[in-house]
Parts: sequence; C-alpha cells; structure tokens
Amino acid sequence: MKKICTLVIIILLTLSYNGEAQTTVNISSNTTWSAAPACTSNCIFNISSGITLTINKSFTCATCTFNGGSIIINKDLVCQPCTFSSNTITLNSAELKPNSSTTSFSNVTFTANGTADVLANTPVNVTNSTFTFNGTSYFQNNGGQLNITSSSFYFYGSSYFLANAGPVNLMSSSRLVAGDGSVGSTAYIKMNGPALNIYDNSVVVLANKNNSYFNWGSYNYYATTASATHTSYSNPSAPSYFGTASLTGTGFGPGNILPVTLTDFSADFNNHSVEILWSTAEEINFDHFAIERSSNGSSWETIATVQSKEKNTNDYSFTDLSPIENSSFYRLQMVDKNGNISYSKIVAVKTDAVTSQVTIFPNPIINATFHIKLTSSDAASINVFSIEGRLLYATSLKGQTQYEVNLPTAATSSNGYLIIQVISNGKTNTFSILNKK
Repeated sequence: MKKICTLVIIILLTLSYNGEAQTTVNISSNTTWSAAPACTSNCIFNISSGITLTINKSFTCATCTFNGGSIIINKDLVCQPCTFSSNTITLNSAELKPNSSTTSFSNVTFTANGTADVLANTPVNVTNSTFTFNGTSYFQNNGGQLNITSSSFYFYGSSYFLANAGPVNLMSSSRLVAGDGSVGSTAYIKMNGPALNIYDNSVVVLANKNNSYFNWGSYNYYATTASATHTSYSNPSAPSYFGTASLTGTGFGPGNILPVTLTDFSADFNNHSVEILWSTAEEINFDHFAIERSSNGSSWETIATVQSKEKNTNDYSFTDLSPIENSSFYRLQMVDKNGNISYSKIVAVKTDAVTSQVTIFPNPIINATFHIKLTSSDAASINVFSIEGRLLYATSLKGQTQYEVNLPTAATSSNGYLIIQVISNGKTNTFSILNKK
C-alpha cells in the first residue's frame, strides 16, 4: 500500500511538472507588464475584446496561450512554445522568438515595425492570419517546418523573409508578398537552402523591380493538394528573380498580381489636419482605395474611400480633418474589382493636440454639395431643414469620419439659409449655412 501511495504522488508531481496544471489569467482592462508577469509557465491569458496588453519587459513564456484582444510587444518575448489565437499583435523593434516545440498563430493580425524580428528556432504553424513587416523588420525561419495556411505575409520597405530551415509550405491560397508596389521598396524573400512547397493556388509575389526572390535549392509546385503530382525545380546557376513577377503552381512568370502599383505615399500634419498624398503608375482592374487610420499601428478604422480614376498614372489626395491626438498612423487598403486586397506601407504622423468636433464645410455651399466631418465612424443622422423649419432632406451615415453630401434639387431650389442638424454619439449639433446657387 505504501508503494502504491508513493507511486501516485510521483505521478501527480510528474503531471504537474510536465505542464498538465495550467493557470488562467483573465485580462479585462488595459494592462502593461513592466516586469515579468506572475505566471510565466503553463499559462492561459484571456484578453477581453477591445483590451490591450502591453509587454515592456523581456521574459520567457513556457507553454503559454494568448487568446483575444490586442498585444503590443515592446521587449523581447521568448516562446517555449506559445499559442496565439484571435489576437491583434504589434511588435515594435523587439524580437519574438519561438524557441521550443511548435508555436502557432490562428486568426491573428500581426504587424512588425522598425527593427522588429520573428526568429523562429522551432516549427511554426500560421492559419487564417495576416503578417505585415515594415521598416527593416524580418521573419527568419531557423527551426524546421513552417506551415502557412490561408494566410498572407507582406514584406514592405526594406523588410525580408529568410528561411535557413524548412520546408516552407504555402497552402490554401496563401501568399508571400515582397514590396508594396512602390519602387523604393527593397523587400525580398530568400530561401537559403530549404524547399519551398506551393499548394492550392498559393503564390509568391514580387511587387516591383527592386523586390527579389532567391533560392539556390529546390522549389516544388503542387497543383491542388500535397499528394498531387508535382514538379521540382532547381536552378543554382541563376537563383535570383526580380519583380514584377509571381511564382505560382505553373512556375515563375512576369506580372504583378497586386491591383495597383504605388509610386509614392505620404502624410503630413499641417494646421490641425493631415494631408495624405499618393500616386500610382499602374491600375489593373482596380476599384478603390480605403484610407485606414490607427492610433497604435495595429487596430485600424476606415475613414474614407476613394474611387479609382481608371488611368495608368494618377495622383490622389485626402485631408483628414480630425487626426488622432499626438500621433496617427495611416495606410491604404487597395481593392480590385474582384475583391482582391493589398495594403500599402504604414506611415506615421506626429500631431498636435486636436479638438474633436463636428464640422460642416464649405459655407456657403456650392452646387448643392457640402462635406461633413464627424468625431467617430459610428452611426450619425443628418437632417436638413428650411429656415422655416420644414424638413427638406434626411439621411444616415456610418463607417467613416468624413463624407460628401449631395442634396437633391428639391432641397436647394432657391437661395437662402438651410439648417443642418447632425445627431451622433448621443449629441446634436446644428449649423446654419447659406445655400448659394
């Protein structure tokens, strides 16, 4: 009996040591770790929706799961291993290091800024996720198999992808994209020996002439599934390819599958507003731009849409009249007529203290058209009255912070003053404007 009891105790201790016992930590308010958290082994961190966890201290997390919310990583984090699920992750000039067993990302939006890097010394699985690398950040695969499923990796600026181990498997319409279409980008994808296996309509994209793909080893194209007949290519005598080009299931070919080629994208703060300028050299089957803004470079809102001019060379501009106080981040979402999406690089703008208020301009209005600036993208009601109080026009708006409103002819049939009522966020603003024919 004594031997049996001793054996039970040993088994329980062994199970606890091997990670069976887990600690759950619920994070329901914005939290900053300036020191290592109390739990660093066998931890489940549940981050509530809309809540941000900021990591300002380097530490190692052993068998840790991060569920939901936003995570800002400003100091090195070692994963032995980690599981990330349904997170928005921003890595700022720090290192995320999968260093033991298999680290996985599922339904994750990941952004690396500055000199950030992901140094994978173990296998990694990425599913239904988007990774964006800016500046000189990079993803380096040193630890074995990298599975990318239904996911996209974008490398902008001078960022890059480097695989010293593998194989690297692109599956279920996944993409590795080097460059944002601008000629200034030198982003590249380098397979330093391991095989690249492309399945199921997946693709490698080189957006412009300074973006490259390098592989002195073999790369395999699979038509539909991993079990399908495939072709293996090895070309050590000429291992580098430059854009515009794409590598698909039928091999390397010319052409850029991005819907638009950007030649310039900038944003400048002036007189309490941000002027956003961009230019294109080519628009192929292109539909529109969505201008997106963020306070932290990871959570984005659409503040306006701009339709394609449907020409080969175009200049565009947009003025954000209500930038975020202290700093704003901007990017362009580019959408073609088939619904395919790509993103520009991210630009950051330092702003002064700004006053959020509803604004209508110009005054007087001309050609029955005016613009309205709201304090948020939440739903708003617009009512237009005659000076006598008769309702002439009503509409509802949602999803942007700035709109162009075109009044019907019946509402502007004569000169005179109009009363415009704006109801948003539980507040009512009233404006008197002159209707000038």
